[in-house]
Amino acid sequence: MNSTFGSSISKYFSFNTYVSCDKFLDIIDDGYKEP
Repeated sequence: MNSTFGSSISKYFSFNTYVSCDKFLDIIDDGYKEP
């Protein structure tokens, strides 16, 4: 139970970090396209 919980937490955080990175890159892209 405990290890499953920890595993889902780390999956959630890595997914969250990936999404944030993706949005950040999108914002940078928009900035370059439309200054």
